[in-house]
Amino acid sequence: MTTQNTMFTAIKKQNENRINLRNMENIRLISASRLENSSFDNSMLDKINIRHSDLNESDLRKCNMKYAKHNNSNYEGVDFTWSNLTRNKFKRINLKDVTLECTNLEDSSFDECELAATSFRWANLNGVTFKSCNLAGCDFSNVDLTNTVFINCNLKGAIFNINTRMPFQKDNAINKLGMDFVGIQ
Repeated sequence: MTTQNTMFTAIKKQNENRINLRNMENIRLISASRLENSSFDNSMLDKINIRHSDLNESDLRKCNMKYAKHNNSNYEGVDFTWSNLTRNKFKRINLKDVTLECTNLEDSSFDECELAATSFRWANLNGVTFKSCNLAGCDFSNVDLTNTVFINCNLKGAIFNINTRMPFQKDNAINKLGMDFVGIQ
């Protein structure tokens, strides 16, 4: 797939590896595609709809991806560091071992997502809802979770530190939910 001097708004049924889509604008749809190890960093992807696609190990750092919809896709190992994912909807997404550090996820929702071992360090999770998600082993260090909602989620082994603001008591997090307090980190 050649992307130089190309203007397009949709990627459908593509099977490409390591493509360079840096600094892209106007992509509104990725559907039924396999774009593993690709680079989308610094792209404007507002209102994009990604469905039934594999972006495994891709680079989405510093992206503006507000109001996006993500359905039935694989993002395992993706790096979203410093991205703006405000008001995104994630439904049945594999986000295992993803980096969401310093990412704005305000007012986003995660429904039936796999988020094991994902790093949320320094992320903005204000107004975020996690429903029926696996958050085992996630890192919530230095995150304010006071306005974050967890419904039927697995938080066993999730990490929090002295700077994490919790929506529940520290004792409940450790004794009932199985979270791990690491002190200063």
